[in-house]
Amino acid sequence: MAAADEGYDGRPVISVLTVASDTVRRYTLGDEGWVGAKTSELPGYAAQTNSSLLPSTDLDGDRSFETLIVGAPEANTQDIVMFVIQPEGSGSVNYPVPLPPLHAGVADMDLDGSLDIIASVDDELHVIGWDGQGFVDRRSEISGPRGPI
Repeated sequence: MAAADEGYDGRPVISVLTVASDTVRRYTLGDEGWVGAKTSELPGYAAQTNSSLLPSTDLDGDRSFETLIVGAPEANTQDIVMFVIQPEGSGSVNYPVPLPPLHAGVADMDLDGSLDIIASVDDELHVIGWDGQGFVDRRSEISGPRGPI
């Protein structure tokens, strides 16, 4: 499950990865209680069984949140999938990034004020961030006592 104030209106949107159908269902808190969000299901996407959600965040600074899904850890290749939820709820765009089995999270790794996806794969650290035109995977070796080189 992941939560974010996607509309910047103080009302959270909750994304839940359902085990039964491997889809992401989304809900928002309205005046009458919890209801389906504008984009209540990510269209055209079925997650691998045992996938997980990372925190929803605005990776590219456009004030639209990305829904981040990491594929099943026991798979030979895990996908990090980013869905950009359009502000008017018109749908999403899928940016798959296939990597070998990994551990992932989000952090501002280049200190530019925007969060990046970080993924640890064996002795490599992948920092996937927005460069103004697209998502770029910058990687470095994880070795030595002083951290990533």
